[in-house]
Amino acid sequence: MKLYHLPIEILAKVLPIQDHLLKLPEGTIISWLNLLPQRQRFILLAESGIGVGEEHFGPGVLYTTLSGRKFYVRKLLGIYFYINALRERFVPLLYINFGGTLKFKYQRNMIVFSFDQVKDLMMEYYCILPFLKTCAGPDGSIVLGSIPFLTVGEEFLWQRSAVFSAPSLNDELDKLHSQILLGGDIVAETMKLIRSYTLINLVEVELNLTVQEYVEFKHNIARFDSALLLRPIKLWVDLTFDDVSVQKLQGNNAENEIGEDFPIGWITEVFMITFVKSFVLHYQHITSRFSKIPDLLGRMPLLEQVVLSFGELDIENVSKLMKKRQPCRIQINVSLGCYLVHLDQIRKEQWRIRLIDDYALLEYTKDKSRRADTLKWMKVKVKRFKKHGFAFNRKQR
Repeated sequence: MKLYHLPIEILAKVLPIQDHLLKLPEGTIISWLNLLPQRQRFILLAESGIGVGEEHFGPGVLYTTLSGRKFYVRKLLGIYFYINALRERFVPLLYINFGGTLKFKYQRNMIVFSFDQVKDLMMEYYCILPFLKTCAGPDGSIVLGSIPFLTVGEEFLWQRSAVFSAPSLNDELDKLHSQILLGGDIVAETMKLIRSYTLINLVEVELNLTVQEYVEFKHNIARFDSALLLRPIKLWVDLTFDDVSVQKLQGNNAENEIGEDFPIGWITEVFMITFVKSFVLHYQHITSRFSKIPDLLGRMPLLEQVVLSFGELDIENVSKLMKKRQPCRIQINVSLGCYLVHLDQIRKEQWRIRLIDDYALLEYTKDKSRRADTLKWMKVKVKRFKKHGFAFNRKQR
């Protein structure tokens, strides 16, 4: 009989938990930690070294809290591997609850802290703060403490790709952000460091937002000093016109940022696009256009494949810019009216054409050997257009 087969209450009395964080099975150690009072549990994990940055690595690994208290992480041998093993095991499990109750199944598989009970400890042990997160919905989506302005899927924690959507916990996130500000410059700088490392290392980024949500996202990127930290190789920006976005598009308010002509700064001021090889941009409204598309594509020297969805688009210019590249794969979705204007040029250039109601889907591939793999990632399904396209979204007219 092995030790971890003992009832957890007995195990907790005979073994020092700090020395067995990595030795016992995950289910056993989670149950053990959840037996402890929340504040004791939080301090134990914080002082284990989860929040220690690589700049502190060395004999004794000195850790200094916000109040100036200093201590040493217990594990001195192989500290780099030890800290990373701690993060790999515990970071996916650490959650903050801002109120209400969680289902029992979550309690068994997570280490959950009540914000009201540990908010002072979150500042004292500020290095662990970026690794805390909160549940954003029943689909498993989360909001990270280091990136509070976006919702991501749970898989974000161990992949170098991310699908972002708009956070649904604005009130709670405001509480967390306000708490961070109380910590002063050192806490803000630590959060920025972790956020920078996280965003810079993403190679695939997908954003699924309404146009109005994207405007807010752009403002938050600036607010959190994170502009140009996203440097993806594959970039997918899917913006939809909901009722609010359409109203602002059609309004005459001078302060309104949403217009028919897509602003190039919405891409160039948010992302570093020098390394982009695959680019998707949906801004699909019957009157939408992108006059600065030549300028944008010119800033992507490595670009091989592009998908663009607009009401009106200079197809000839896009074609001219892209067909100089090898390989070259293009997919363009425009209104039927725009398609008819460019029909003669389209026929000359051997586009693959699909007409669906009152929009046209055009495809061109120079490197046919990779066409199947490209379309697997880039293709726009007919279902999506039936939901969002010109013919089926009457409110856009």
